[in-house]
Amino acid sequence: MVDFTSTQVGIEPQAQRSARLVAAVIAQALKDLTIPLTITEKKQRLNIITDAYESLKFFYSPESPFKRYAYMVGIDPKSFLYNLELRMHSRGVGSGKKPFLTHRDLRIIRVRVSMFKVYMATQKAKEKENARSK
Repeated sequence: MVDFTSTQVGIEPQAQRSARLVAAVIAQALKDLTIPLTITEKKQRLNIITDAYESLKFFYSPESPFKRYAYMVGIDPKSFLYNLELRMHSRGVGSGKKPFLTHRDLRIIRVRVSMFKVYMATQKAKEKENARSK
Protein backbone atom coordinates (compact mmCIF):
# COMPACT_ATOMS: atom_id res chain seq x y z
CA MET A 1 0.00 0.00 0.00
CA VAL A 2 1.32 3.40 -0.92
CA ASP A 3 1.52 5.94 1.88
CA PHE A 4 1.79 9.28 0.14
CA THR A 5 2.10 11.42 3.26
CA SER A 6 5.11 9.76 4.87
CA THR A 7 7.09 9.75 1.60
CA GLN A 8 6.76 13.48 0.91
CA VAL A 9 9.67 15.81 1.50
CA GLY A 10 9.15 18.48 4.15
CA ILE A 11 6.68 16.53 6.30
CA GLU A 12 7.32 16.56 10.04
CA PRO A 13 8.83 13.33 11.40
CA GLN A 14 5.87 12.88 13.78
CA ALA A 15 3.40 13.19 10.89
CA GLN A 16 5.44 10.70 8.86
CA ARG A 17 5.40 8.17 11.69
CA SER A 18 1.67 8.67 12.21
CA ALA A 19 1.00 8.22 8.50
CA ARG A 20 3.00 4.98 8.43
CA LEU A 21 1.05 3.69 11.44
CA VAL A 22 -2.31 4.58 9.88
CA ALA A 23 -1.26 3.00 6.56
CA ALA A 24 -0.40 -0.18 8.48
CA VAL A 25 -3.86 -0.16 10.10
CA ILE A 26 -5.53 0.11 6.68
CA ALA A 27 -3.29 -2.63 5.27
CA GLN A 28 -4.09 -4.93 8.20
CA ALA A 29 -7.81 -4.31 7.75
CA LEU A 30 -7.42 -5.36 4.11
CA LYS A 31 -5.56 -8.51 5.13
CA ASP A 32 -8.27 -9.33 7.72
CA LEU A 33 -10.81 -9.34 4.88
CA THR A 34 -8.88 -12.19 3.25
CA ILE A 35 -9.50 -14.66 6.09
CA PRO A 36 -11.03 -17.70 4.35
CA LEU A 37 -14.74 -18.20 4.90
CA THR A 38 -15.78 -20.94 7.29
CA ILE A 39 -18.32 -23.60 6.36
CA THR A 40 -20.87 -21.89 8.64
CA GLU A 41 -20.32 -18.55 6.90
CA LYS A 42 -20.82 -20.15 3.50
CA LYS A 43 -24.04 -21.87 4.60
CA GLN A 44 -25.54 -18.87 6.39
CA ARG A 45 -24.17 -16.28 3.91
CA LEU A 46 -23.03 -14.13 6.86
CA ASN A 47 -19.66 -12.76 7.95
CA ILE A 48 -19.21 -14.45 11.30
CA ILE A 49 -15.44 -14.15 11.82
CA THR A 50 -15.05 -11.08 14.00
CA ASP A 51 -11.85 -9.73 12.43
CA ALA A 52 -13.28 -9.85 8.92
CA TYR A 53 -16.63 -8.37 9.99
CA GLU A 54 -14.95 -5.52 11.89
CA SER A 55 -12.77 -4.80 8.84
CA LEU A 56 -15.88 -4.61 6.67
CA LYS A 57 -17.43 -2.16 9.12
CA PHE A 58 -14.14 -0.21 9.11
CA PHE A 59 -14.29 0.26 5.34
CA TYR A 60 -18.04 0.60 4.73
CA SER A 61 -19.64 1.99 7.89
CA PRO A 62 -20.45 5.74 7.71
CA GLU A 63 -19.27 6.35 11.28
CA SER A 64 -15.95 4.56 10.75
CA PRO A 65 -12.61 6.38 11.09
CA PHE A 66 -11.52 5.01 7.70
CA LYS A 67 -12.20 8.28 5.88
CA ARG A 68 -10.02 10.26 8.30
CA TYR A 69 -7.29 7.62 8.15
CA ALA A 70 -7.32 7.58 4.35
CA TYR A 71 -6.95 11.35 4.19
CA MET A 72 -4.11 11.18 6.74
CA VAL A 73 -2.08 8.97 4.40
CA GLY A 74 -2.99 11.03 1.34
CA ILE A 75 -5.58 8.86 -0.41
CA ASP A 76 -9.21 9.52 -1.28
CA PRO A 77 -11.38 6.97 0.60
CA LYS A 78 -14.04 6.74 -2.12
CA SER A 79 -11.42 6.18 -4.82
CA PHE A 80 -9.70 3.59 -2.64
CA LEU A 81 -12.90 1.57 -2.18
CA TYR A 82 -13.88 2.01 -5.82
CA ASN A 83 -10.52 0.71 -7.00
CA LEU A 84 -10.59 -2.16 -4.50
CA GLU A 85 -14.00 -3.24 -5.77
CA LEU A 86 -12.84 -2.80 -9.35
CA ARG A 87 -9.88 -5.06 -8.64
CA MET A 88 -12.14 -7.60 -6.91
CA HIS A 89 -14.21 -7.96 -10.06
CA SER A 90 -11.40 -7.83 -12.62
CA ARG A 91 -9.72 -10.88 -14.05
CA GLY A 92 -6.64 -9.05 -15.30
CA VAL A 93 -3.13 -10.42 -15.24
CA GLY A 94 -0.70 -8.97 -12.71
CA SER A 95 2.64 -7.34 -13.36
CA GLY A 96 4.63 -10.44 -12.39
CA LYS A 97 5.47 -9.13 -8.89
CA LYS A 98 3.98 -10.83 -5.86
CA PRO A 99 0.89 -8.70 -5.18
CA PHE A 100 -0.27 -7.59 -1.74
CA LEU A 101 -3.63 -9.19 -2.53
CA THR A 102 -3.65 -12.37 -4.60
CA HIS A 103 -6.50 -13.44 -6.87
CA ARG A 104 -7.65 -15.80 -4.11
CA ASP A 105 -7.63 -12.91 -1.59
CA LEU A 106 -9.65 -10.73 -3.96
CA ARG A 107 -12.17 -13.55 -4.46
CA ILE A 108 -12.60 -13.90 -0.69
CA ILE A 109 -12.97 -10.13 -0.28
CA ARG A 110 -15.55 -10.04 -3.09
CA VAL A 111 -17.68 -12.66 -1.32
CA ARG A 112 -17.31 -10.99 2.08
CA VAL A 113 -18.19 -7.54 0.72
CA SER A 114 -21.24 -8.82 -1.15
CA MET A 115 -22.49 -10.69 1.95
CA PHE A 116 -21.91 -7.57 4.06
CA LYS A 117 -23.77 -5.29 1.65
CA VAL A 118 -26.73 -7.67 1.54
CA TYR A 119 -26.74 -7.85 5.33
CA MET A 120 -26.61 -4.06 5.67
CA ALA A 121 -29.43 -3.59 3.13
CA THR A 122 -31.53 -6.14 5.03
CA GLN A 123 -30.87 -4.34 8.31
CA LYS A 124 -31.82 -0.98 6.77
CA ALA A 125 -35.07 -2.46 5.40
CA LYS A 126 -35.91 -3.90 8.82
CA GLU A 127 -35.31 -0.52 10.45
CA LYS A 128 -37.63 1.20 7.95
CA GLU A 129 -40.28 -1.45 8.53
CA ASN A 130 -40.02 -1.01 12.29
CA ALA A 131 -40.26 2.77 11.93
CA ARG A 132 -43.42 2.45 9.84
CA SER A 133 -45.10 0.07 12.29
CA LYS A 134 -44.61 2.45 15.23
